[in-house]
Amino acid sequence: MPHEIQVDIGGFYDVNGFKYLPRQDGWSHGRVGQYEFYVSMDGVNWGAAVATGTFVNSTAEKEVNFTQKTGKFIRLRAITEVNGNPWTSMAELSALGSPFLGNFPPEGTINTPTTDITINAGNTVNFTGAGSDSDNNLPLTYRWNFGAGSGIADSTLEDPGAKQFNTPGTYTVTFTVTDSLGASDPTPATRVITVLNTSGGIIPKTSWTLKYARLSMQTVRRLYYGTELQ
Repeated sequence: MPHEIQVDIGGFYDVNGFKYLPRQDGWSHGRVGQYEFYVSMDGVNWGAAVATGTFVNSTAEKEVNFTQKTGKFIRLRAITEVNGNPWTSMAELSALGSPFLGNFPPEGTINTPTTDITINAGNTVNFTGAGSDSDNNLPLTYRWNFGAGSGIADSTLEDPGAKQFNTPGTYTVTFTVTDSLGASDPTPATRVITVLNTSGGIIPKTSWTLKYARLSMQTVRRLYYGTELQ
């Protein structure tokens, strides 16, 4: 434990509850005790649980209601089993709610760079992105943020192009797309840019190993008699 199940419910809904039906074969093994329930737009970013609690130990169907949250994915986590066993069982899981009739948020993707990257200070990175909106609420607007402390100003271009990183550090670059009605992508695309310091300095000795040393007799005597070698 914990065990969990995640389900794509096939469309966007205003979810305001769920039902859990325990096994109906006369056995209590695996009945959920403590639980958490989540709703997500993308099945990746779940946020805080919309409902938590502990089910009564019985065969009766359990219904839980909560403040509605719009999403396309649901997730039930079994934190404990009613008798403290390491099992989870379920006859049926149902979601409660109604189809979402509002404005669907747009989605943004970062095309380049394709992954998080590490560069040397002074190098440039080429940034391009793309936005889409299922409701076709156009035009879309864009905002790139290149990370606090990077010294690079935000850009409102879809493809801002090459940006030079001069300050060593780790920067999370964020690409946010907004539709014409003001709805923004709830999970903006990101890339982590690590900028290394290439100005020199003391090389760390943690990986050093002695390959060869030629010592004078005076040094050998110092080492033999315990005199510290400077």
